[in-house]
Amino acid sequence: MPTPYIPAVWRRVCAYADVSDFAALCRVTPPLYDICQTLLYNSIALDLSKKDTSPLSLLCRTLKKRSDLALCVEHLHLRLSDSNSKQAVDALAHENHTQLSIISSILKVCPNVQSFGIVHPYPLSDLTIQDFQESLFRLCRLRELEFIVQDTEWPPHIPGEADVNISVLAKAFGVSSLASVALTLQEGPDSLLPTIDLPTRTNITGLNLSECYLSMHSLDKILRALPRLTHLSLGFLWYADPVNSRVGQHLDCEILGKALMNCSSTLKSLGIAIQFESRASVDVGTGSGKGSNWGLLHTLGSLRSYRNLTSLELAPEVILGWGEEDEIQLLDVLPDSLRHLCFRLDFGTWSLSPWDFAPLAESLLCYMANRDTPALESLAMAYYEELEGEDLASLDLIKSQCRKSQTRLHLNIVPS
Repeated sequence: MPTPYIPAVWRRVCAYADVSDFAALCRVTPPLYDICQTLLYNSIALDLSKKDTSPLSLLCRTLKKRSDLALCVEHLHLRLSDSNSKQAVDALAHENHTQLSIISSILKVCPNVQSFGIVHPYPLSDLTIQDFQESLFRLCRLRELEFIVQDTEWPPHIPGEADVNISVLAKAFGVSSLASVALTLQEGPDSLLPTIDLPTRTNITGLNLSECYLSMHSLDKILRALPRLTHLSLGFLWYADPVNSRVGQHLDCEILGKALMNCSSTLKSLGIAIQFESRASVDVGTGSGKGSNWGLLHTLGSLRSYRNLTSLELAPEVILGWGEEDEIQLLDVLPDSLRHLCFRLDFGTWSLSPWDFAPLAESLLCYMANRDTPALESLAMAYYEELEGEDLASLDLIKSQCRKSQTRLHLNIVPS
């Protein structure tokens, strides 16, 4: 086989082989070693959650000595030590600081990193990550960034106690090369977010906010800074307890809808997940809509103006309302461009939710039968096992309608 084709062949092998097995293959012959070692260093993933810093230190030493290998690194994903490593809080903080210092040194010698991801414990102070951030955001080819909090303590921290990744968000929005950002984002009582000036001409097209705890005013500010946003995923973590008065105990879908209007002309996919929790003895499932001490207020409003939206994932309560008096029809709120629809079960265990399987199926059947534009390509629904009576009959009707319209039906059965 001609030599120029050999790296391409081994690149395919690398994509499927276990990293340790591929490393062993590199020892077969010197020519194979020369070809394959650069592929091994193209994508690096290290789990440091229950280990010391030695693997990271060894990597750093190798990359500093071998600039040719450092130039090959394009994808770097790391998980820092967490509370499951049985360390005291102060010791864990010191360990994380040490790890971040080493990562900062690695980033300084790896200018071609395009994708960087880190999973870290809660919380990392801005002071701890300052030098690390400076090294990270100097990367001129960085296109994908992931900064996820893994809260492994029990009981978990309460969102709203402090800012989480606010400074990361602000600096990320200033990196012109970034196209995709995924963050755990939470706003503390004395948050810097309201006072930070965010760039208004970013090139970011994808934003994923997980365990998101912030006011709708702050979300509006963030979305205003993303004129090219095409893919948005919002995973809200809300509290039935009075944790942070600025955020509140209700998620007002009407205000959320107004914030989303900032990107209505560009969005192609939108996902909204909502989780309510409590640190007190509150039964979260007894919440509801208007009149309840916690829960959802109003609806998202019409998405008819979202002319490029092809994929939508949310709970039916978000767009159809909490009370049947709203009398909202899917035909009146969903855009003609929609091709993929997924209804979540975020409030399936709430005792006052009006959208059990049968009512939701009835609304969907009306929508699918009277839709003038091309049929949905896919429909996803979740329901609890052991459907009976009216619910079971509704499921049969949904299956029949999907067969008729050639819509792929995905059913997620949740154990009851």
